Amino acid sequence: MNTRMAGIALLLLPVTAHAEGEVRYDKGFVIQDGEAYKLKLGGRVQTRYQLTMADQGDADRENSQHFAIQRARIKASGTVLDPDLSFAFQADFGKGFVTLKDFYVTYKLGDGVELQAGQYKRPYSRHQITSSGDLVMVDRSPTDKALPTGRDIGLQLGTGRHGQALEWELGVFNGTGDGAHFNAAKGSYSNVPEDFLPAVVARTAYNHGKMKGYSEADLEGGPLRAAVGLNVHANLNATNDEDAMVVAGLDVAVKAEGFAFLAEAHRNIDTEFNAFFAQASYVIAQRYEPAVRYSLLKPDEGDEKTQEIAGGFSIYFLKHNAKWQTDFALLGDDDGSADPTTDYQLRSQLQLAF
Repeated sequence: MNTRMAGIALLLLPVTAHAEGEVRYDKGFVIQDGEAYKLKLGGRVQTRYQLTMADQGDADRENSQHFAIQRARIKASGTVLDPDLSFAFQADFGKGFVTLKDFYVTYKLGDGVELQAGQYKRPYSRHQITSSGDLVMVDRSPTDKALPTGRDIGLQLGTGRHGQALEWELGVFNGTGDGAHFNAAKGSYSNVPEDFLPAVVARTAYNHGKMKGYSEADLEGGPLRAAVGLNVHANLNATNDEDAMVVAGLDVAVKAEGFAFLAEAHRNIDTEFNAFFAQASYVIAQRYEPAVRYSLLKPDEGDEKTQEIAGGFSIYFLKHNAKWQTDFALLGDDDGSADPTTDYQLRSQLQLAF
């Protein structure tokens, strides 16, 4: 009998050891074995309809409409070898292309400071840092395309963004973004730049209350919360004689009892170009959310300007995980000539994130 029980115990040893691992769902499918090994898998898809009605005064353009898989993201993150060593990966399959969005590693140095290296978003502009899945409108303001935002390859130190009262980040990047460019000398595409145009990016922010400052809607509700951030971006142009480009910006976010407000103002100090937007929204019955937004891009001198006046409505089935958003915008473009144009844009998008 003792021999039989010993045999059964030996057979159960691998099962017992394996039982230390855990499989669960926590904002993604999680596989974990102890503190040092954790893998979280998730995804997000956005199916969008867009109608653009061109200004009838512009004979060179026509109305357009289409359906698109605007974003189709697969992501993985977790820890490996050490609880303080983590990684994050994200790829996009939307619009008929496959692109690498993020792949970076983070190491906690201690005292709340982290070292991060790889490809990820530069720490500039709250609106850009916020995931495209957590917006109150279908997509970001037109100001986003005019700013030195987006992903790049580089290295940074900082506290990260984990809901602490004070956060800061300082990084250096290639300065050329994450997109591949054609290298005529090598006859191939690569996102490794021919000229090193390092971008030094710094951001600091203060959060008051339990502020979720990187999710635009106030789906959590509660009393007054606020956040303010300062951003600086400088291209140093280390390998050529071009002048450095410096852009600075301020962002402010406020939430209270379902109301959410976000405003940003940025200035390119060298070209004397300004970008501003403000938006407000209000969550009704934790499901419905009307929103409005105004955007302006304008240099100090001249009559040129680009404006957006937009209104939107969101229906949240499972917060940002399952939602349907629609917005309508007047897009004005005045190049200083006698014939400024105004386009009308309608977008409707269904999102599922897991």
